[in-house]
Amino acid sequence: MALKQVLAIAVLLGLLSEVRAELIEVLVPPECQSLAQEFGVPPVLRSKVQVTYALYKLRRIDGSHSGVAECRAAVERVRAAYRAQKAPVPADRATVTVKSTELPEQR
Repeated sequence: MALKQVLAIAVLLGLLSEVRAELIEVLVPPECQSLAQEFGVPPVLRSKVQVTYALYKLRRIDGSHSGVAECRAAVERVRAAYRAQKAPVPADRATVTVKSTELPEQR
């Protein structure tokens, strides 16, 4: 296959995967609004592909740029909240009751 055909197929698959991607809605944190506008990131991210791309752009920005530290901290807070929401319930807080039997002590 020619290189142009391979690239065309890759672009087509990329576009299809974005269309089929799980639809979500993530608001860019307020601390990141000016950076998002400056670097062409929409204020509302509507797919995992857009979220990944925005995070990639944030990682690539030089840390000395104005507002980058605050934006990265805000993104970490959002990630932590998302993980806490998706975390499984710990076993000690589960509503299922498990009957435990104690074994006699062996001597």
